Amino acid sequence: MQNKTLKIVLDTGFLSSLFKIKRLELLKRFFCVNCVYIPNAVLKELSRSKFFAEFVSLVASGEDKADENKWIVSLNTKTTEITDERFGPGEREAIALAKELNALLLIDDQSAKKAAEENNINAFSLDVFLKACKAKGLIDAKEMKKILADLKEKDNYNFKSEIEKELMEY
Repeated sequence: MQNKTLKIVLDTGFLSSLFKIKRLELLKRFFCVNCVYIPNAVLKELSRSKFFAEFVSLVASGEDKADENKWIVSLNTKTTEITDERFGPGEREAIALAKELNALLLIDDQSAKKAAEENNINAFSLDVFLKACKAKGLIDAKEMKKILADLKEKDNYNFKSEIEKELMEY
């Protein structure tokens, strides 16, 4: 069953981490959506990555162009009210786009997550998303261990030890 009303916006780091470990499908499976959204600034940031040529094949330039293969929709943001200089363009535009679309924001930077929440935007970090996937039965303990190992190896992503322990126990 597809969720027609829920919209998901991703920031660069969150998206990059899941892409590098080949787990982007978790987004579609967990949220039951046909597409997710990124602002153009995130696409621009990702264009500097080693995996961009592979990643860009998933990107549609608008909702009307999205399909099963191109399910990451890149959009311009109309809002420019997020001007906090602590954040890069990707984070600022991700917050702005989530606000415009009344979407859930998937973002890992804790300061940016807090800024989003102060703007009445619901936001998940990667650890919260992985816990939710495990609780929903999309990830078992063995898979979680592999995901954590892959994040370390392929993305140099390390959770704090207490969060890693929670992910393994959850």
